[in-house]
Amino acid sequence: MLDTNDLEGDRSRRHLLYVPTGPNDPNVVYGSGFQLDEFNACVAREGLARGGFVGRNSQAARWTNRIDLRIDQELPTFIDGVSGQAFLKIYNLGNFLNKDWGKVYDASFFSLDVVDAEVDAQGRLVYNNFTDREVNVILENRSLWEARMGVEIRF
Repeated sequence: MLDTNDLEGDRSRRHLLYVPTGPNDPNVVYGSGFQLDEFNACVAREGLARGGFVGRNSQAARWTNRIDLRIDQELPTFIDGVSGQAFLKIYNLGNFLNKDWGKVYDASFFSLDVVDAEVDAQGRLVYNNFTDREVNVILENRSLWEARMGVEIRF
């Protein structure tokens, strides 16, 4: 995404990223502090096509797989019709078995402004600053396993 100052008169600062054909693209001027090598590495890593705008919703987060487990055991009736059930719940069983499994990914939609840009008098994009951000963000708290044990008593 481009972070611009109302580029199209729509009061939006966020626009689709234009990926230049290369360092001599006539549509783009690079500011003195622009990190061109890092930007080109990001373009290559994400597989972005050069010479056009990145398609809306063309990038996606990785798939997430999570397995939860619940084991219940009915307890015999013990005092005048009072019965119960013991249980064990393991949330994110994959992460319980292996720390590299069960990771929950999300797309960082609201932090994907990778280029700060403006438009010069000739209508060219001026790329001032690049911030390397990945589409995938690991949600640490949702990626951890959790176990609960308990007894339910029914009267």
